[in-house]
Amino acid sequence: YDNGVIDTLSITGRDPRFTNVGDIIFRKIISENNYNELYDLYKFSYSDSSVTLIVDSAYRSSKFTYKLSPDNQKIVYLKDSGFDSQDINIIDINSGVETFIMTIGDEQISEIWLSDIYWSNDSYLYFSVRDSTDLYQLFKINSSGIDDELIQLTSFENGLRMLATNDSHLDKIILVSDSCTYDSTMENCIFAYDFQANQTSYIGYTGGCLPPVIHAWSSDNSKIALGTGWNCFFPGPGLIRTFDLVTGENSWLEFGRFHWEMNLFWV
Repeated sequence: YDNGVIDTLSITGRDPRFTNVGDIIFRKIISENNYNELYDLYKFSYSDSSVTLIVDSAYRSSKFTYKLSPDNQKIVYLKDSGFDSQDINIIDINSGVETFIMTIGDEQISEIWLSDIYWSNDSYLYFSVRDSTDLYQLFKINSSGIDDELIQLTSFENGLRMLATNDSHLDKIILVSDSCTYDSTMENCIFAYDFQANQTSYIGYTGGCLPPVIHAWSSDNSKIALGTGWNCFFPGPGLIRTFDLVTGENSWLEFGRFHWEMNLFWV
């Protein structure tokens, strides 16, 4: 879609995204089983309408498929490495050079809370996996492949899980914890992690029946919207909750019914 003109492209796939030169990255499913999929990743070129295979047999677990780097020139994705584990790999779209980052066990990666990998402007990949105490915490690793170990960033007593987002070029990412006090109403507590300051700050909570699934920021980064799922009695869609980080106010969008597999954008 460009200034009112719609061009139907001769390609079929899922999760299309633009590269730095305006070409399109998209994927085609090879096989799928519940939350897990194997897929091929392709590039569609506008210059000659050609389709090029970029990645063969990538691995989708839960909500995470692939992400582009902040400059839209590289891709981070998961590769099935056998023995119940997955490799985090990065590939350069133009050169085809592939970089191995690290291996994560299948027990960790199959969990719903490894739902995203965020590629920050500081060249680090951020995501949540279990620490030595078996709690989910926020970790980072350099996207250059020079780090040999994860760097743990949080040690919250109830654990912290990073929420998925479609946004890029953020200076903060949203985290969620099962609870933050002994008050049972304060469940699914929301925090923001500041990349530059390396600090977490409390925002609010959504309640035990409405676990957050994904988040989106307003254009000035002063507000966030959380898409939730309903997790009581009969699991299903939840609502959308917004938080104003300047005034501290929050509100429910009662008309918005949000499902686990939906995406969320703030326009």
